[in-house]
Amino acid sequence: MKKKPNPASQAFRNAANAVQRSDNWLGDYFRRMKARGGNRYAIVATANKIPSITRWYLVSKSLDLWN
Repeated sequence: MKKKPNPASQAFRNAANAVQRSDNWLGDYFRRMKARGGNRYAIVATANKIPSITRWYLVSKSLDLWN
């Protein structure tokens, strides 16, 4: 049986690839990582950053709901 990549990781990599031309701080992060280690390195680094940003946002907003 052929090993398939996780659909969630594919989605995060696609989102990271789309960010590279955006004019915001995440696009700047992508371009810094690209200069440091190349395109594949930047995609993986940004794809790892997106879920952590999402988690932080959800946790901080859920804490506001309890107060």
